[in-house]
Amino acid sequence: MTQFKVFYSVIPPNVSAGWPGGTLEPVIPGMIPMTQMGAGKWHSDWPELKAARKAGDIHEGTFPYPELDRIEFTAPQILADHAYLDVEHLRFGFKSGYIEHREYNVGYLKYLLQSYKFFRPEVKLGVFRLIPDQLGARWWRTQSDGNSAWFRSMYPRWAEHNEYLKSVAHYADYIAPEFYAGFPTEDEYWDYVKLSIVEARRYGKPVYPFLHFRYTGGSGMKDLRGRELPTDFWRRQLEFCKEHADGCIVWGADFASLTGEPWEVELIDFVEALKLEAFTGSNP
Repeated sequence: MTQFKVFYSVIPPNVSAGWPGGTLEPVIPGMIPMTQMGAGKWHSDWPELKAARKAGDIHEGTFPYPELDRIEFTAPQILADHAYLDVEHLRFGFKSGYIEHREYNVGYLKYLLQSYKFFRPEVKLGVFRLIPDQLGARWWRTQSDGNSAWFRSMYPRWAEHNEYLKSVAHYADYIAPEFYAGFPTEDEYWDYVKLSIVEARRYGKPVYPFLHFRYTGGSGMKDLRGRELPTDFWRRQLEFCKEHADGCIVWGADFASLTGEPWEVELIDFVEALKLEAFTGSNP
């Protein structure tokens, strides 16, 4: 059986912003670095594109394809053996105005994956939360007002859309769904996550969900957003990934130093248990 992997996100250096770059030697032994590549890497004019989107001059479904020489220039900034493309500016659909641009956006993602893999073929590459399309699922979830039956009634349409994305998943080495706690109740969270893992498994690739040790979410989460998750909830997320996925990606800390916070203590215990399991060949 393949050993469960625990990754953490490494942001490459940004000289203009004064960021020296994340560490490749985490303070929690056993964790694996994974490079984050955002749109500012492959779009040299990213600030201008963001301003144009805000002004309504560019639709989120029709961002211009990046320049190949820009991808070649930034490919060496992938510092680790694994990397993910953080393509949060694209919108595939379900809402009117997005689904019409699905084919264009699929082409955009294929182009990115193929281009970076051409220049860095040794790197294992994935895409953050767009395969399966969790932005669409989250929108549906917020429209349901906690009505799981309503959300599940939309599931066939979501599944059909994710099946369409197989042509993109073909070029990814792993699938990276987002399992952040962005829902008011744990029941809603687990409903969303259990459906998401089913969708992620349809592509036949290793699945490494993103986890965050703090609450996230939009306006409906204003009383919880940013707070640390209860320790037992956080541990259940880790254990769920261990049971149903091939690894997880912990986002929200650089792991350059220890903080002693409860989430970190729990994560250390989880990683240590994994190492013991690998050593003994069974669950401790």
